[in-house]
Amino acid sequence: MDEITKIETIDQYDQLFGLETLHPLVNVVEFAKSTRTVEYIRMNIGFYCLFLKEANCGDLRYGRKYYDYQEGTVVCMAPGQVTGVDKRNTTTPRTNSIGILFHPDLIRGTSLGQTIKNYTFSLMR
Repeated sequence: MDEITKIETIDQYDQLFGLETLHPLVNVVEFAKSTRTVEYIRMNIGFYCLFLKEANCGDLRYGRKYYDYQEGTVVCMAPGQVTGVDKRNTTTPRTNSIGILFHPDLIRGTSLGQTIKNYTFSLMR
């Protein structure tokens, strides 16, 4: 069985990919600026993620299945979801994909914080 790494903070995520953390609750990530790459990881994230995949940068694993997200796909994840990346058998170049990460505390007490669980698009629950 694959080990699942718990990534609870945005700073932990940034450190994994060698990105700078400017704020503990929100970050815009540009993978072209990352100083580290990850060949394989399964992770349980503790925050919301919205990514725009600019290129085919490897298959993403969601639950028990792999998904081949095409160029230009928006991938959304909610806290508590398990996802992963597997680039072990590919020679994909570094991606120019970008994303926004935000901790649930950022929207706590706001109207978005109260209604975000009603959204059912993509991988958000």
